Formats: sequence, C-alpha cells, structure tokens
Amino acid sequence: MSPPPPPLRKEGSPDWAALPPELLALVAERLRHSVDYVRFRSVCSRWRAAARRIPFPPLLALPFDPDAAALPFFDPSEIASSAAIRALPLPEARHQALLGSSRGWLFLIDEAGSVSLLNPFTRARFCLPPVTETLARASSLSVSKVRDRWVLDHRNGKHPVTLYHMRSTFISEATLSSSPSEGDECAVIIVAVLASSTKLAFCRIGDREWTLFNTALHNFVSSVAYCDGRFYAVDAFGEVCVCDVGISTRATYISSLMLPPERDSFRIMGLKNELLLVAHYMDGDFPHFKHHYEIYRTDIKRRMKWYRVDTIGGRTVFLSVHFNSNAIGGAFYGCKSNAMYFSEPIRGGREPSRSQIHKMAVMDVTNGCLEVISCNCNVQFSREVFWFTPCLY
Repeated sequence: MSPPPPPLRKEGSPDWAALPPELLALVAERLRHSVDYVRFRSVCSRWRAAARRIPFPPLLALPFDPDAAALPFFDPSEIASSAAIRALPLPEARHQALLGSSRGWLFLIDEAGSVSLLNPFTRARFCLPPVTETLARASSLSVSKVRDRWVLDHRNGKHPVTLYHMRSTFISEATLSSSPSEGDECAVIIVAVLASSTKLAFCRIGDREWTLFNTALHNFVSSVAYCDGRFYAVDAFGEVCVCDVGISTRATYISSLMLPPERDSFRIMGLKNELLLVAHYMDGDFPHFKHHYEIYRTDIKRRMKWYRVDTIGGRTVFLSVHFNSNAIGGAFYGCKSNAMYFSEPIRGGREPSRSQIHKMAVMDVTNGCLEVISCNCNVQFSREVFWFTPCLY
C-alpha cells in the first residue's frame, strides 16, 4: 500500500516557510530572549538558517525539584516583566541533582553516581564517567556502595549519600574546555572540582573513568577557569596554578599571582587572553558585616601579575555565590554594563535566606553601589541557584 499523500495546505493560508530570508533575518534580530529565539529556529530549516548567532545574557537557574521535569529560571533582561520567570522542560533531569553549568551545559548526577552533560535547549546529552570511591577519598571521605546506593562511612555508622549531598561528597562543579556542539566532542576536556580537595579530576567525553591529578595548591580548590588552551585553578587562599591537561598532565604554581591576605573567597574567569579574579572580604561586627569586592585582571600572554581594576570595560559579570557557574560578556540587552550580577543577595555565612521570595543583587563596579532585585519567585531556599549561559546551537 502506498503511503498517504502529504496534507495539503489550505488554500489562502500563508506559507510561512516561503518568507524571504531577508525578512526572516529582520524578525530574528528583534528577538530579545533566548527561549523565543529557540522557538523561532525550530520552525523549519529556512527559519533556522535565517537566524544569525546572537549573544544572550546568562539565565539564573532557580531551585530545581528533582522530582519535577522542568528547570525554572529567571531572565535578568526581563526584570520589569511578568515573563521574567520561565521554565524549561527537562524530563532527562528527573531524580537527579545539578552540579552547576559550563558553557551552557548542565552537569547532572543521580544517587547511583552516574554523571552526564545536558544542553537544556537542544536536549543533547553525553554520559561522563561515574563517580568512584577514589574521587571521594580525594576529599578525605570514605564511601562505599550498598545495593547500588552510596553510603558515607562514618565513625557513628553508615549514612546514605542523598542527592542533596552528592556535591559535598564527590564533584562540587566542573568546567568545559569548549562546548561539545562546537566541533569534535571527543576533544572536549572536562575538569571537575572535587569537594574540599586540593586535587582535580578530568576526563574527555567517551572516557570510562576520571583521572586525578595534584594542583600544587596549598588549600582546597575553590574555582577553575579555562583560558587559551589551559585550565587555571584558584584555592581558598587566592593562590593560582596553571594546569596543562592532556597526555602528560601537570600543574604549575604561579608565585607571581599572589593576592593580599584576608580575603574570604575567590572566583576566577577566563576571557580570550586574560584572566579575571573577583575577591570578596567582609569587615565590621556581626551581624552588620560590610561586604567588599575587588576585581583583578592579568594578561596571560605577558608576565602574569594581578592588577586591581575599577572597571571591566563595559562588560557584565554574572557571579554564582555557591557555585562556580560564572560568566562574563559584552553588552547584553536589558542588562547593565560594567556591573556584577550576583545569583543572590550578599550575606555573611552560607545559610540560606528565610525569605520565600528569591532576590538577586546587582553591583555597579565603578562606585560599588549594590541594588537588591526581587525575582518574584517563591522558593524554599537559595542554595541551588546559579547562572548558566544559553547554548543554542
């Protein structure tokens, strides 16, 4: 039996696929938000070809319910709009925990320790090596598997490692050398920051296990960035090392990149040939702490030395308070330039806010003025909040 003929287009109805490419390009250029852009590209091949690449601001991933099938997020370019809160359907992430994001890809882990990489927009997915006892031992923890579930071996007995504790037991976050959608995914290197450890782990897509290596740092690694073919790690003291990851992996301590003491936390980011470091410290008496942020930069092509700056050249920095999922870029529609967007208000300590309304903070880099903005979203806690950059291709 021959297949049925294709449905005929109703006479007089517009043929949207036949619109001139020039007109489609004009429409695509007016799309300000990543979700609308993805919907435009998904209409047909002609619409997809007409939509040139547009940089969109990072999105704020709100607390994720592992029993749900959607990721709620806040678009900072729509602060004044009721459409600022949206959700991406993510059935692939059900019963899993988020380990943060890099280059628009989400890192996921389940209670069995299986790790994967997911693009929430294109739905592309790659399996990464599972976690092992070796990774936990690098964080001075002893774990074992009982009936396909991880348990923490403690002097008071065995305690199950739940989804909520996977980050603090195995991998706290990870960084990609490039997006798997940009070329040969087997060439992509993933470096994982281990929970409370001076060691790092790396793998490539397709590897069966993680490879551990020492960083030459004296304290726990707090942040990792990729810049010009190399990974850079900073520890809790602000010491920096450069990591050449490959056949002969080695890490070299960079003594010229020492910072003043008494800083509380550090975040490192890479952009072309330069590194950017955000240092945070507090002064004053509890509970009236005053928070200070300092920004440093260095050119990796010259003698590496930190220079404190009071401007980021019209760029915008998006900083995750409890994750290493940070981003920096040029002028984004609807976002302030020469500013830092924090994933949540700046407070002393790491305790979640008691408020049911999640808020974020925006700081003017030039004068240090801080503005707290409501996301108009009810949440139970803010620990799982982080930025992720849309990867739409």
